[in-house]
Amino acid sequence: MTDDTNVTRFPGQAELPPCPMEIKRRDNFCNHPAIRLDDHSRTMECTTCGAALDPYDFLRSNAALLQNAWQSHTIVTDDLKRLRERVAQLKKEEVRLKGRIGTLKKKLESDVVVVRPAAK
Repeated sequence: MTDDTNVTRFPGQAELPPCPMEIKRRDNFCNHPAIRLDDHSRTMECTTCGAALDPYDFLRSNAALLQNAWQSHTIVTDDLKRLRERVAQLKKEEVRLKGRIGTLKKKLESDVVVVRPAAK
């Protein structure tokens, strides 16, 4: 047999430990919800905090946000279409099964023979 002193057993299905990382935001963090464009100086400024913004960086981040939103919308729309088709199939199956139950009940009622005990 080999020496297993360097082997650590896998902990298995235990709960995950708390995340050791935390992202701390700066105080007075502004996500620049509204901007002001100055046509004369061709600059951008946040109307909330007054910070001068780089137009390219602002456009790039908003383009990435828009692209992610568009992809998410496409995924959700496809899922919704698939789920609606599944619901339609299940409704057809429900109608079919209810009809089958009705047919079997009628058949059962017509096939029932009532047996009465002999009178004493």
